[in-house]
Amino acid sequence: MKTTGQCLSSFKGIAEVGSSTYGALEYFTGENISIGKDKGSLALAKMSTYQTCVLAEYIWLDARQIPRSKTMTMTDRPTKAEDLRVWNYDGSSTEQAEGHNSEVLLYPRAIFDDPFRGPPHVLVLAEAYNAWDGQPSIGNSRAECNEIMNMYAALDPWFGIEQEYTLFRPTKVGEAPSVPLGFNEDGSEPAPQGPYYCSAGTGAAIGRAVADDHYKKCLQAGVKIAGINAEVMPGQWEFQIGPCRGIEMGDHLTMARYIMLRVTESHDCECSFSPKPKRGDWNGAGCHTNFSVTPMMQDGGYDVIIQVCEAFGKVAKDHIQEYGEGNDQRLTGMHETCDINTFKYGVANRGASIRIPRDAEKDGKGYMEDRRPAANCDPYRVTGRIMKTTGQCLAGSMGPPGALPAPSSSLAEYSSRSYKIGKDQGASALAYMGSFRSCVLAEYVWLDARQTPRSKTMTMTSRPTKPEDLRVWNYDGSSTEQAEGHNSEVLLYPRAIFQDPFRGPPHILVMAEAYNAWDGKPSIGNTRAECAAVMEKYKGLDPWFGIEQEYTLMRPGRIGTAATMPLGFNEDGSEPAPQGPYYTGAGTGVAIGRAVAEDHKMKCLQAGVKISGINAEVMPGQWEFQVGPCRGIEMGDHLTIARYIMLRVTESHNCVCSFSPKPKDGDWNGAGCHTNFSVTPMLQQGGYDVIIKVCEAFGRIPQEHVLEYGEGNDKRLTGKHETCDINTFKYGVANRGASIRIPRDAEKDGKGYMEDRRPAANCDPYRVTSRMMKTTGEVLGSSPSLAAGSGGRSDMNVDVQSLRDDMNAMIKETRVEMGSVRQALAASCADNNKMFQKILSMMSGMSPSSQANGGEPPASPAPSSFSVGSAQSLQARQMQSMNAKAGVPLPSRSAYPQQR
Repeated sequence: MKTTGQCLSSFKGIAEVGSSTYGALEYFTGENISIGKDKGSLALAKMSTYQTCVLAEYIWLDARQIPRSKTMTMTDRPTKAEDLRVWNYDGSSTEQAEGHNSEVLLYPRAIFDDPFRGPPHVLVLAEAYNAWDGQPSIGNSRAECNEIMNMYAALDPWFGIEQEYTLFRPTKVGEAPSVPLGFNEDGSEPAPQGPYYCSAGTGAAIGRAVADDHYKKCLQAGVKIAGINAEVMPGQWEFQIGPCRGIEMGDHLTMARYIMLRVTESHDCECSFSPKPKRGDWNGAGCHTNFSVTPMMQDGGYDVIIQVCEAFGKVAKDHIQEYGEGNDQRLTGMHETCDINTFKYGVANRGASIRIPRDAEKDGKGYMEDRRPAANCDPYRVTGRIMKTTGQCLAGSMGPPGALPAPSSSLAEYSSRSYKIGKDQGASALAYMGSFRSCVLAEYVWLDARQTPRSKTMTMTSRPTKPEDLRVWNYDGSSTEQAEGHNSEVLLYPRAIFQDPFRGPPHILVMAEAYNAWDGKPSIGNTRAECAAVMEKYKGLDPWFGIEQEYTLMRPGRIGTAATMPLGFNEDGSEPAPQGPYYTGAGTGVAIGRAVAEDHKMKCLQAGVKISGINAEVMPGQWEFQVGPCRGIEMGDHLTIARYIMLRVTESHNCVCSFSPKPKDGDWNGAGCHTNFSVTPMLQQGGYDVIIKVCEAFGRIPQEHVLEYGEGNDKRLTGKHETCDINTFKYGVANRGASIRIPRDAEKDGKGYMEDRRPAANCDPYRVTSRMMKTTGEVLGSSPSLAAGSGGRSDMNVDVQSLRDDMNAMIKETRVEMGSVRQALAASCADNNKMFQKILSMMSGMSPSSQANGGEPPASPAPSSFSVGSAQSLQARQMQSMNAKAGVPLPSRSAYPQQR
């Protein structure tokens, strides 16, 4: 300054520089931020402090399409790109210029909110131009793409890109990583791909914290992120950007990639966009590009799609050259790809170059998906090439030339009240939105072929109030063992809505049902459909269920393989003290895993799951949560979501949740899914007899029930550890060693519920409840009035067939003379002539086979074993049941011969 002042001392009119007051701290509030055009360096020079200034992170692409950025302090928060200054940087450090002439200019093109610094700060997507000749710099492919989009603006192109990426463990600084985050720490490979796609749980959904953090920050930034899901290879994920119109596609994907790189800085991992991140029998990583123009979305659009596909085939190699480097390692004809030297298109075919959704074929209009672009592709070159071929193909069908609307740079501040409520307006509405800040995230949850929960996320315009407000979605069934690769589209139909306890309101979890897109039938693993039909058939009985879900927390093992060491065992693998002190215990070394159980319970409550309690179980590290009472199909839905939430919770606690019925061999309890059950007749007066009747019906087909109650159950139902042997059936009052336990209160009150203790921890709740309801409905009928008996009223309708069955069973057991039975009934029915006449009429109508056998009914298959906790003899219970149905007072036991 001394030298400069001496040099310029002859100049007059220079203002005196006053003394600066540092530390004059004005606390930041939204009100003291100026909004509008940045006033530049001269205005900054006159400010005493920059506390009310706005930070702008300028982002551009270098010569290798890698995002670079640097920060500028501005006087005002901009509302449009024109409010920002043109900046510059050293192009010689980004391979875009030489050192002796290295100035490259940055022209702002789009504005996003800064999700790292928060409001009022912004991210600025900028385009690089050479300062010396005004031409786009090396790596600036946006300029040419924008020209193409404007040339064919009349077609109004829409894009949606599915960006796959792989998370890696960090290596030496500056070197490319080699071990994916989803591989074992020693670098060895995990179990083969299969369980990782759309998965949940420790050792399966590896890297969810990164994916979710990225999703959240993209929404905060205003990036049009439409969803996420775990991919086929462990540690591999995908996020979807769009629908976006024209040049907007490249802008939003570029910003999403930049945000991903920033997010990994906080999670100690690296993000790779390599098209083949790991050699071997592992999926590559692509950037599937969904695309449509106005003629495709109008009536007759399917023919336009075919026309464009044919045009793509004629210049297949020209497209491949624009679709990313190293793509030959990915497009091999394996792992859901078409060979790089082959071009083909097909409906719902993930092994084709172009996949046409089945709905497009069905509706006669829609969009197409180019599956060839690699994960590392330049989105500007890809969308530019796609639009160029399409425009040339459809030149005759274009309207007058025009320009696409400029991408919205509105930075309206998000508030929790800004989201809409009601029916989701779909992709069409999303395409016209400036950002997705006010959108709602819906995590669709469904069951795969092995009854394991899978999920992926969709961005929606509104918060739904009922399942009908949600879109039908789809997924790749070939990755969940529910379809083949050449015909893999499976549809997701929303059935129930829960709050999302992980992302918080207004976001939701959606319980969905999987159906084949090709024939409309329930997909492999969808047992809910049949269960819903059974519940509908017998809805008159109003079934109530409550399930006690036992589970075991395990130490994580090798990725993709089943964990073998319970959390409650010693770290060296040795067994703890025998079970006994752990059940409902408290204290270190006793209630092992309480943090997980508590976290799960709270999240279930937040979600709206009907979780009614938790407790530590008999084996260390084993717990139970109870779901219910639930009515009908609701039981399966709530337990499925509760299981899904448990898998998600374990991801934050570094443990694995096992639903194995025998998680540890030896003198340790197994894990069950005790199912409490009642129907209206059981809860009314005389309901105890209905319970007995249903237990008897269960006993006639015990093996049919056991077949529906879970795999590996023979290891648990051994007759030990509070179980009944799998080949034996018995029921009893307060007997936890029985197949069916009847609570003592049910015996005492003469009504209540029953507990089937046979279902395994890994059972399918839809199959279990469906089987229970089917057996019950068949024995009781679909009407409560037929099942419940009179309850003391003489005018109650009577199920004559049930009375006949009970009477025949009584006759067979007691071997009494028909005359004695008539006499006993006459005495007991003296006050009820109407009922008496019905019973006599029933007996007169006994089948000929019964008459031929001396009054005994035909033989029926006997259950393996029966045991009743009550002191009543069988014939007394049967007479009691029959009389209860008929509304007849119970005669004393002395009126009947003792059982032989």
